Amino acid sequence: MRSIVLECLPIASGLLIGTVYTRLDVFAVKAIAGGLALGLYSYAFRLTEPFRYMALAIESSLYSHLAGKFAISATGVPRFALISKLVFVYASAFSVAGYLVGILVTRFMYPAFITAKTTILVLSVALFFRCLNGYQSAVQNALGRYGLTAKFAVVGLVITVALIYPLTSAYGFLGAALTLLLMEFVNFLVQGYFYRNAVRVLQQGNL
Repeated sequence: MRSIVLECLPIASGLLIGTVYTRLDVFAVKAIAGGLALGLYSYAFRLTEPFRYMALAIESSLYSHLAGKFAISATGVPRFALISKLVFVYASAFSVAGYLVGILVTRFMYPAFITAKTTILVLSVALFFRCLNGYQSAVQNALGRYGLTAKFAVVGLVITVALIYPLTSAYGFLGAALTLLLMEFVNFLVQGYFYRNAVRVLQQGNL
């Protein structure tokens, strides 16, 4: 029981930190730009978020697949090159779909929200990196490196805290979307470094 609790702590802390920095945008937009801006930002976010949920479903399946492969033997190394290509495809598809759906819904159903179109674009691009980051986190979690994924969450929190208020002050609710995009991009670079190292070690059979 003690071992289980200790292993859960990094997971719990990562989820808690992730929850905190993904909610900061709401407080920043409301405090700096006001209720109308918050409504426009929330509208844009809600249009793209369903595609993130679809990606999460895929990442859960990937996590199970990867964990099963790693548990079997050292010879059960997944075909990372193929999986990466598939992830890139669905990340691109969801990003484009999020933007097209958002623009079409806004133009034909909710034209009063047309000022949110640039924010929809930025959030759609951010969605691309969120999908890639989700896959890279799934690889680390499948390897049992929960502490490392918790550190990725800390990176996200630091970047968000550093950027959210200056960018929101400068660009309004668009600044909150830009913060998310920059945070996910930097996280992508950081996670990518550890992902490539993990794949290299696995393929060399040293893990």
